[in-house]
Amino acid sequence: MGQCCNANTWKCGNSSEDCADGTCYEGACAGDSVYTTDGNCGRKHGYKSCAGVWGNCCNATGRCGSGPDFCGYGKCQLGECWLNGICSKISFFHHQSKDDLAVCVP
Repeated sequence: MGQCCNANTWKCGNSSEDCADGTCYEGACAGDSVYTTDGNCGRKHGYKSCAGVWGNCCNATGRCGSGPDFCGYGKCQLGECWLNGICSKISFFHHQSKDDLAVCVP
């Protein structure tokens, strides 16, 4: 496996922490073109997704987190959003590639 560059340490390595979604910004990972490395997400931030230390939901203001303030119906714009207690998953096309993401649309 190639090296992953860690946004927290600004060093590249092969550890699971270096390669984690939401931490790795380039190298042998999805990188920061898909996952946020600063906690900003959603429409206003290039539709970047939340993962790892940032939580699993992007709220309406474009911040990552977990729990009802981020994943709740009407508050979540991207990620593992709750729709009546159930996550809703949709597919969309972004930069000529198909992505499956869990999304709630109020």
